Amino acid sequence: MAKIGILTFHFAHNYGAMLQAYALRKFLSDCGYECEVINYIPEKMGRAYSTSLLGPDNSVSLRRMFSIYKRRKQVSLFKFFLEEYLKVKDSDVDYSKYDVIVVGSDQVWNLDLTYNDKVYFLAEVVNGSVGVGYAISIGKKVDDKLADMIVKYIGKFRHLSFREKSACDQISKLIGRECENVADPVFLLSKDMWMQIESKPKSIKENQFILFYALDSNDELLHAVSSLREKYNLPVVFIHPLCVSVDFECIKLNDVGPCEFLWLIHHSTYIVTNSFHAMAFSGIYGKKSIIAHNGELGERTKHLYTLLNLVTDSDGIIDFNIANQKRLENHIINSKWFILHSIDDVINKPNQEMGMIIK
Repeated sequence: MAKIGILTFHFAHNYGAMLQAYALRKFLSDCGYECEVINYIPEKMGRAYSTSLLGPDNSVSLRRMFSIYKRRKQVSLFKFFLEEYLKVKDSDVDYSKYDVIVVGSDQVWNLDLTYNDKVYFLAEVVNGSVGVGYAISIGKKVDDKLADMIVKYIGKFRHLSFREKSACDQISKLIGRECENVADPVFLLSKDMWMQIESKPKSIKENQFILFYALDSNDELLHAVSSLREKYNLPVVFIHPLCVSVDFECIKLNDVGPCEFLWLIHHSTYIVTNSFHAMAFSGIYGKKSIIAHNGELGERTKHLYTLLNLVTDSDGIIDFNIANQKRLENHIINSKWFILHSIDDVINKPNQEMGMIIK
């Protein structure tokens, strides 16, 4: 049986990163493939989630000690998810054992985020394995540095797809090869499938609440959540994967892993966020949300706005129950077709010249 490896940001203590990795692995495994997440952790990126008392400069600080102590419950939940749901094992990375390496999703081609890491372009794969890019995100426009990297390593990939339409168009033009625009992996699983792995945070007592999840807090988000609280007289529950505090009166939860995140999305009355994946799960669960674009990375949320024909009411709230679900369903069907046919093409024609595109 052909073996598939997934190369993504599975290690990040970030709800969206782990859940999209789980979704892709789960979908491919359910389709009958032998599939596993490759346990590659870039040194510089991995430092952000380390629980070592020693900082990057090998020093110990009270601030770092306090941060690690505050994060201890969430760290254990992320570790549990990594082992229980992603089935990741601590072992040496051996790319040669895979027939197909699926790169993506998430911002694996955002060089600012990866510190110019070439591994996500399959630079370490010398022979044997063939690459398929699924729902890759570049995080921003293609600059000269990224363009050079893509052109240099494009031969490693038989098929390429991107999460944002803008990235798909830019890179198709750059390489003279057709690329596909596909859905983030979290959309490959149904609402019922996500509900099966939900878990209620032990510390939450509220039955109705506004979920406030801000990767980067700003005045727009603070104004939105304040207005909702005043209008509907609901408590505000704030979460952050790294237990970062916010200067705002709210209930802060520090025991939220990926499964708890799903429960909070599902059971919230309103959601206020600038997270792409919180927006994605708002769509999956059919929630009422206020979404702010997250700086330069807002292209991801803008793409979903367009795809779903989203509209806001006078309070800036999006009701995902009245979004264009038919367009989303068609997009998901096409995305499933792309990844399955791309993998089968590599398996059935392992020696085919790189660059051929399925149509």
